[in-house]
Amino acid sequence: MRAAIRRMARGWLLAAPLLSMACSDDTPTGPQFGDLEFTPPFSDIELARQSSSVLSNAGSVALGPIVVGAALGVGIGPISGRVCPDMQTDVAPSSIATLSPGASAQVQIVVDMSAVDPADCPAGSYDIDITASVGGLGLAATTVRIDWLGDN
Repeated sequence: MRAAIRRMARGWLLAAPLLSMACSDDTPTGPQFGDLEFTPPFSDIELARQSSSVLSNAGSVALGPIVVGAALGVGIGPISGRVCPDMQTDVAPSSIATLSPGASAQVQIVVDMSAVDPADCPAGSYDIDITASVGGLGLAATTVRIDWLGDN
């Protein structure tokens, strides 16, 4: 009797992984990078201090809450890698409760240079990364490039 039970137990141990693979679904779950998309993916606003972008849900499930934020401006070209610490970038809305599949929201981007000290922030072009995240996971990004002449 013990031998029969052992054979059944061994058979179950061998069959369990196969059964779990047969029952599993290879479809990824949860949000993936690319489920949210900014249009355009890059904007060169030159001397303008504002821009807008459209954030769309290209996925198949509603996503939210979505947090939209901006990084510090980072210099490009001759000032590559320099950060402009007092460049203030505001995005509105900064959060979106839910974005259904196929839905979109307009995101306004305003750059305030009034507190920038030219000694800390040399004249040149700066890239500002705008991201959209759900649960701390970045799902979309766009870059806004602004030119700074060294005066407010």
